Amino acid sequence: MATGLVLAGILGVVIGTDRYQLLVWLLGLAICIVITAGLRRRAWMLMPLAWALSGGTLVLPVPFSARDIAILLAAGAYLGYRALAGSPQRRSRHLLELLVALNVACLVVTFVLHPVGFRSIGSDTVGGRPYLTAGLAAVAAWLLPRLPDSPRTVAWLPWLSVAGTGLVAALQGIGYLFPGAVPYLIFFYSGLDVGAYLETVTTGAALRLRGLSGIGQALMRLLCSFYRPRALLAPWGWRFLLVVLALIAVLLSGFRSSLLAMLGTIVIGAWLHRGLRELAVGALLGAVLLGGLVGGQGQWYDLPYGVQRTLSFLPGQWSEEVLQDATASTEIRLMWWRTVIGEQLISDWWFGDGFGISRRDLETMGRPGRIGQDILMTGYYHNGPLSTIRYAGVIGLVLLYALLIANVVYALRAVARCRGTPLQPAAFFVAIQAIWRPVHFTFIYGAYQEEIPELFYTAGLVQLLVLMADKLAVERPPVGTLPLGQPRPATATVGVVAKGG
Repeated sequence: MATGLVLAGILGVVIGTDRYQLLVWLLGLAICIVITAGLRRRAWMLMPLAWALSGGTLVLPVPFSARDIAILLAAGAYLGYRALAGSPQRRSRHLLELLVALNVACLVVTFVLHPVGFRSIGSDTVGGRPYLTAGLAAVAAWLLPRLPDSPRTVAWLPWLSVAGTGLVAALQGIGYLFPGAVPYLIFFYSGLDVGAYLETVTTGAALRLRGLSGIGQALMRLLCSFYRPRALLAPWGWRFLLVVLALIAVLLSGFRSSLLAMLGTIVIGAWLHRGLRELAVGALLGAVLLGGLVGGQGQWYDLPYGVQRTLSFLPGQWSEEVLQDATASTEIRLMWWRTVIGEQLISDWWFGDGFGISRRDLETMGRPGRIGQDILMTGYYHNGPLSTIRYAGVIGLVLLYALLIANVVYALRAVARCRGTPLQPAAFFVAIQAIWRPVHFTFIYGAYQEEIPELFYTAGLVQLLVLMADKLAVERPPVGTLPLGQPRPATATVGVVAKGG
């Protein structure tokens, strides 16, 4: 009753003085307290659930994304738990933690050498948002091995990740079906496919559904984490239907890199399941179907623009517009790289030039005919190693690759420990991405400001899986707890047998 009276008094003061912004802040604080107190150590689940929601929102006075808020809520839950539970049990430092700390230190040095502010606080040099994103990702990497306490909940990791990506896809889908809603949806979530909206306004239809790439890749990774190739390639099963839906989503996005990433996911998943022979049969079937699809293009039917662009690296009768777009995309990237190296656009090759640009340069961005200049000015080169040198220097590049390789090594160790346990699909889910990332970042597409938060997050997930696998090693999983689609091994999980027992 006393709490109700206090809240009623505060509400009366707020309404009486028209300070509604304060009411919003108090309401948000109350929601945060309820969430963190209710979830407690399960608050870690908010991070994989919201990780794909990297866009900002105008609802809040501070431009935090849903991912940022999830990390902050999980941090609050951890602090609350520690306040009640006392000092945490000492644990040895992991190499991944050290590498994350070294990469953070590199960013700090770069920031000190090339300080940058935020547009929201009126700084002359703006664009410091990547520092905040990387810092919060480092917090997530630190929290993940410390907050969860149950392997049973960690086994839900793939589903949580795909659910978050599905929410993004749902928002994108609303924008595609009802383009008029996009200006209103952006108020709540800024990560929508604005390119498709502009295409719809100017041409009457979106040529590429870029926002479907994420759900297509995430769904395929989920399927490859749970099932062997033979279970996915059976044409009469519902799993095959989901594979087809994932492929359609990637094809409609118009990203050639996304299709290559999907193929990499299938190959790595088959290798982890020890089903490469099954994959060889499926690859032959896929090649026949894909050959028929490409062979019929331009003769019996015309595929949608986005599908043609995704497949344009294959020989086929593609439309002239698609060929010009795809060729120009490749040539302009090569031109950027030659210009950056030839004209010495990077000032500090050891520690990089840092993030951010001047406010004056920001005001000129987005004008017609300046796309190439904007890319060179911001450092968004569509090249992983080169963009890393631009922002964090050669030292940052070495530290990034050290973390890339360490993530792969320890992800494979996590797979070995989790194989045959309820955590196997989660370990496969993380390992598939960890293994593919160095290939994608180096040879296909990469951006340092996007890569470094993902690496921190993956490092946290890998440590979490190793710890939960160790926890499972001392307890036999109850019957029926293996995830859907995962066959129970012939021998149960290894348990610790007491001496003389």
